[in-house]
Amino acid sequence: MVDSEVILKFHFNSDIVRVRASPCDCDSISKLNEYVADAWPELRGKPFDILFCDGLGAKDILDEDKLMKLLSDASGSDGASRNIGLFVEERGVADEGKEADDEQQTAHATTKCGDEACKCSGGEAC
Repeated sequence: MVDSEVILKFHFNSDIVRVRASPCDCDSISKLNEYVADAWPELRGKPFDILFCDGLGAKDILDEDKLMKLLSDASGSDGASRNIGLFVEERGVADEGKEADDEQQTAHATTKCGDEACKCSGGEAC
């Protein structure tokens, strides 16, 4: 293994793909997008985001500056810290269920629902 290689660990749905690469072979979002499209051809031409864990457990969308920081940290370390965990999310898919729930709540809030389980006490505007 070349000392400066990093391991990109892409997660999409329940699949995981690992790519061993030199930092110069993965130093832009467009290059990462190609790795993703090669691994999951069904994503080619579709909008998706690549996310990473920010160290506090929250996922954040990867941009060029954050990618450079991840590559710098990983290529200067050894062992498991050379791994960069990345998460692929298709745009719009995760939000569709939330949008439907929001629409239903909005419709419920603007009509007299008559739902006995509703806190509006049935018949009043929610």
